[in-house]
Amino acid sequence: MFFALFCFFLPFLTISCPAGRFSFSGVQLATGTTIEEAQMFGEKRERTLPAEPLATGAIGALNFILLLLLKSKLDQDAVVQGGGMLQVSWGAGYWLALLGYASTAAIVFLMVRGGEKTQPAAGTALFQRE
Repeated sequence: MFFALFCFFLPFLTISCPAGRFSFSGVQLATGTTIEEAQMFGEKRERTLPAEPLATGAIGALNFILLLLLKSKLDQDAVVQGGGMLQVSWGAGYWLALLGYASTAAIVFLMVRGGEKTQPAAGTALFQRE
């Protein structure tokens, strides 16, 4: 279950360009990050790259699905192992987490589907001149 979430900490994207090579994890894509770009005369300049809404939505959707799978499994385990004598009750933490992940995924989906102008993705921001 944690494997899929763990994968967001691994390298997701590497961009090579004359200014250097930049690697980003899924978390960096989802939350935004800062990189140092080499300039023409050896100077370095920091550039803040915005969060990529689709990566944020992917994390939200993934966690939403994982929470549903967790609930289904534990409910089923209680029935099988308890012989129908156990009752599982899910608390506010579970329901709020589920709602939060569903909301994140829905908002990102609506932003992308509605064509709302968003900040460029971390990868594409490297190609834009300031």
